[in-house]
Amino acid sequence: MERVEEISAFALGRVNLSRVPVNRLSTLARYGQLSKAQTILRAPEPGGPRC
Repeated sequence: MERVEEISAFALGRVNLSRVPVNRLSTLARYGQLSKAQTILRAPEPGGPRC
């Protein structure tokens, strides 16, 4: 719950995901559900070179 409060402090509201392809969104959701927090923490920042 502490983590939820920390993230809520950013007051981002809803994020518009309409431009994210459905397959990519599914892949990201699966990655988030199956990965350990340490793995996600070490992931590169978005905006890097595209594959």
